[in-house]
Amino acid sequence: MGLPNYTQTSGTLNLKNGERIGDLCFKGVSTKGTTEIGYGILPEFQGKGYATEAAKAMIAWAHDTLGIKEFTATHVIANTASGNVIRKCGLTLYKYTTYEKFDGSQVFEAADYRMCIE
Repeated sequence: MGLPNYTQTSGTLNLKNGERIGDLCFKGVSTKGTTEIGYGILPEFQGKGYATEAAKAMIAWAHDTLGIKEFTATHVIANTASGNVIRKCGLTLYKYTTYEKFDGSQVFEAADYRMCIE
Protein backbone atom coordinates (compact mmCIF):
# COMPACT_ATOMS: atom_id res chain seq x y z
CA MET A 1 0.00 0.00 0.00
CA GLY A 2 1.39 3.37 -0.97
CA LEU A 3 0.51 5.32 2.17
CA PRO A 4 0.74 2.97 5.15
CA ASN A 5 -0.06 4.23 8.63
CA TYR A 6 -1.37 7.64 7.68
CA THR A 7 -4.59 8.88 9.20
CA GLN A 8 -5.50 11.72 6.86
CA THR A 9 -3.90 13.55 4.01
CA SER A 10 -5.34 16.61 2.39
CA GLY A 11 -4.62 19.11 -0.31
CA THR A 12 -5.79 22.44 -1.60
CA LEU A 13 -7.78 22.58 -4.80
CA ASN A 14 -6.67 25.46 -7.03
CA LEU A 15 -7.62 26.75 -10.44
CA LYS A 16 -4.88 26.97 -13.11
CA ASN A 17 -4.30 30.59 -12.13
CA GLY A 18 -3.51 29.48 -8.56
CA GLU A 19 -6.75 30.71 -7.01
CA ARG A 20 -7.86 28.43 -4.16
CA ILE A 21 -11.37 27.05 -4.62
CA GLY A 22 -11.49 24.31 -1.99
CA ASP A 23 -9.89 21.31 -0.33
CA LEU A 24 -9.78 17.54 -0.80
CA CYS A 25 -8.72 14.72 1.47
CA PHE A 26 -8.34 11.01 2.03
CA LYS A 27 -9.45 10.11 5.53
CA GLY A 28 -7.10 7.20 6.20
CA VAL A 29 -6.44 3.91 4.46
CA SER A 30 -7.46 0.65 6.08
CA THR A 31 -5.35 -2.50 5.91
CA LYS A 32 -7.92 -3.75 3.37
CA GLY A 33 -7.17 -0.86 1.01
CA THR A 34 -10.25 1.25 1.75
CA THR A 35 -10.23 5.03 2.06
CA GLU A 36 -12.85 7.69 2.66
CA ILE A 37 -12.81 10.71 0.37
CA GLY A 38 -13.72 14.20 1.44
CA TYR A 39 -13.95 17.58 -0.27
CA GLY A 40 -15.14 21.10 0.27
CA ILE A 41 -15.61 23.86 -2.27
CA LEU A 42 -15.80 27.54 -1.38
CA PRO A 43 -19.36 28.88 -1.86
CA GLU A 44 -18.57 31.12 -4.80
CA PHE A 45 -17.23 28.12 -6.77
CA GLN A 46 -19.97 25.61 -5.92
CA GLY A 47 -22.28 24.28 -8.63
CA LYS A 48 -19.64 24.46 -11.38
CA GLY A 49 -18.55 20.80 -11.38
CA TYR A 50 -15.22 21.37 -9.60
CA ALA A 51 -15.96 18.96 -6.73
CA THR A 52 -17.01 16.18 -9.10
CA GLU A 53 -13.99 16.65 -11.37
CA ALA A 54 -11.59 16.74 -8.41
CA ALA A 55 -13.14 13.77 -6.61
CA LYS A 56 -13.11 11.63 -9.78
CA ALA A 57 -9.44 12.50 -10.36
CA MET A 58 -8.62 11.78 -6.72
CA ILE A 59 -10.29 8.35 -6.90
CA ALA A 60 -8.52 7.47 -10.18
CA TRP A 61 -5.14 8.56 -8.79
CA ALA A 62 -5.56 6.59 -5.55
CA HIS A 63 -6.64 3.48 -7.44
CA ASP A 64 -3.97 3.67 -10.16
CA THR A 65 -1.07 4.86 -7.99
CA LEU A 66 -1.77 3.38 -4.57
CA GLY A 67 -3.86 0.37 -5.51
CA ILE A 68 -6.81 1.41 -3.37
CA LYS A 69 -9.83 -0.63 -4.39
CA GLU A 70 -12.62 0.58 -2.13
CA PHE A 71 -13.76 4.15 -1.62
CA THR A 72 -16.32 5.49 0.84
CA ALA A 73 -17.91 8.88 1.38
CA THR A 74 -20.48 10.32 3.77
CA HIS A 75 -22.68 13.35 3.31
CA VAL A 76 -25.21 15.11 5.47
CA ILE A 77 -28.58 14.37 3.88
CA ALA A 78 -29.54 18.05 3.86
CA ASN A 79 -26.49 18.73 1.66
CA THR A 80 -27.96 17.32 -1.55
CA ALA A 81 -25.20 18.82 -3.72
CA SER A 82 -22.59 16.75 -1.91
CA GLY A 83 -24.70 13.64 -2.43
CA ASN A 84 -24.89 14.44 -6.14
CA VAL A 85 -21.08 14.68 -6.33
CA ILE A 86 -20.69 11.32 -4.60
CA ARG A 87 -23.14 9.58 -6.92
CA LYS A 88 -21.58 11.18 -10.04
CA CYS A 89 -18.27 9.64 -8.93
CA GLY A 90 -19.87 6.19 -9.05
CA LEU A 91 -20.41 5.51 -5.35
CA THR A 92 -23.71 3.92 -4.33
CA LEU A 93 -25.71 4.22 -1.14
CA TYR A 94 -24.65 1.72 1.50
CA LYS A 95 -26.60 2.83 4.58
CA TYR A 96 -28.12 5.74 6.45
CA THR A 97 -26.33 6.91 9.55
CA THR A 98 -25.58 10.05 11.56
CA TYR A 99 -22.70 12.51 11.32
CA GLU A 100 -21.47 14.47 14.33
CA LYS A 101 -19.60 17.78 14.29
CA PHE A 102 -16.02 17.46 15.56
CA ASP A 103 -16.92 19.30 18.77
CA GLY A 104 -20.02 17.15 19.32
CA SER A 105 -22.31 20.18 19.25
CA GLN A 106 -24.62 18.85 16.51
CA VAL A 107 -25.65 15.54 15.02
CA PHE A 108 -27.01 15.29 11.47
CA GLU A 109 -28.77 12.59 9.47
CA ALA A 110 -26.28 11.31 6.92
CA ALA A 111 -25.80 8.77 4.13
CA ASP A 112 -22.80 6.47 3.62
CA TYR A 113 -21.72 5.47 0.11
CA ARG A 114 -19.25 2.90 -1.22
CA MET A 115 -17.58 1.90 -4.46
CA CYS A 116 -15.22 -0.98 -5.26
CA ILE A 117 -12.86 -0.91 -8.25
CA GLU A 118 -11.01 -4.04 -9.28
